[in-house]
Amino acid sequence: MNRTGNIKSIWAESVHEGDDFEYEIGLEPKLIHKPKDGIRNAFTLDYIYIVVKTSNDEKLFKVMSKAELTSTISIMPTPSDMYFNDSKDPNFWMLKKIALKQLAKLLPKDKSGTMGLGIDDKIEGGNILTLDENESIVVTPIAKSNKFSKGKRNIYETLANSDNHS
Repeated sequence: MNRTGNIKSIWAESVHEGDDFEYEIGLEPKLIHKPKDGIRNAFTLDYIYIVVKTSNDEKLFKVMSKAELTSTISIMPTPSDMYFNDSKDPNFWMLKKIALKQLAKLLPKDKSGTMGLGIDDKIEGGNILTLDENESIVVTPIAKSNKFSKGKRNIYETLANSDNHS
């Protein structure tokens, strides 16, 4: 989304029991969040929100309640065990990604951004990414791939190697 030049910044936060939190949608949207010291874990989580500041200083946000997040996760074909898991994702990045993807539907995207969101949906749907002989991304259902099929290169390995050589 940053590639379009229309986004200045994106930030994400979690709201927990005891926080002062108020938001309004409509013609005059507002969002106020004052975190309180306290236990901040998956059990005390109330909301996740994402805020995007556009290049013309407009602020757009998406707030999702714990119930909305749970409902979204429940319709995923193969939900990750990272959701609501304090030991694997103590900062709630997986939940923040759900809210970001919802907000992203309303934001300008270039071809790469649209493709990236689509590929992420496929991965969450139980697929893996590999590269073919032409270095093109291939989306393969896990059941057909035997984790990482012989002869196919894992895209994550390739990306890691390209980062090391850049």
